[in-house]
Amino acid sequence: MQENLTERELLVLQDQIMQEMCMITKFSNYAEMTSDPELKNVCRQVAQKHQNHYNTLIRHLNSARAAQTFTTTQPAYTATQAQYNYQF
Repeated sequence: MQENLTERELLVLQDQIMQEMCMITKFSNYAEMTSDPELKNVCRQVAQKHQNHYNTLIRHLNSARAAQTFTTTQPAYTATQAQYNYQF
């Protein structure tokens, strides 16, 4: 059963997606900056976990958007942001 999200819930979901993108970037950069192989591996694993979170949130967002139409006074979440994906 598909549950419709409120406008506020969609905005929170979008904010969380942006936070996950930030964490992916940070830990990917940390992995590149360190010369310690063990730390590099840990940073890559953390970045991958955030990538998985990001992908899950995008699926929820796309599912919610497909299930409902709403009017918002907030800036629209762009398709470019929704398709933003890091490759490791």
